[in-house]
Amino acid sequence: MEAAALRDYWYDLGNPTIYSPETHELRRTVLESILEYFQLPASTLDQHDLFWTSAKREKLWSPSHWNIDALKAAELDKYGLIDVKWAFSAKPDILLVSPESALVIEAKLESAEGCKVENGYEQYKIQNLISKLWKLLIPEFKGRNIELAILEVKPSQKNSIKWSELVDIIAGSGADDFTRKALETLKRYYEVKPSGIKI
Repeated sequence: MEAAALRDYWYDLGNPTIYSPETHELRRTVLESILEYFQLPASTLDQHDLFWTSAKREKLWSPSHWNIDALKAAELDKYGLIDVKWAFSAKPDILLVSPESALVIEAKLESAEGCKVENGYEQYKIQNLISKLWKLLIPEFKGRNIELAILEVKPSQKNSIKWSELVDIIAGSGADDFTRKALETLKRYYEVKPSGIKI
């Protein structure tokens, strides 16, 4: 169910393998909006090779392809552009969308928050940025309220949900059989601790 909305939106703007002026302008507009969000001028794109796929400067890279070392060398890491790279690469586990809202869920069963300090990656920080970029860039999300949640066996923070609570919610909803069965198979993770005591 992983939702890579930023990546998919970028590629939906046009064929990624064929150059067209229309696609180029749409993608440039996206990147200029991101730069403006981080209080950088649009001209930043033309000042650095790292944004372009070749020396001809005909096609712009998706942010997921930005080079971390090049961002640091250009001192653009100070503005948060490494976080943008990770946001375009990240795939939240579950996305639930209603006409007015969207709920982004990161499912944690056996692992903690993903962090790579040396590369500037902090999973929950990136998820916050993802929700902001969705509202900024993707028409489908502009009018929606976006909430973030973490699914855990044992809640660790205020936006955590217990797996057992989610299964109870799904059981009482109009969810389809596939969704209910998929979540019910995870009972082994939340019903019994190693000591044999139910959570």
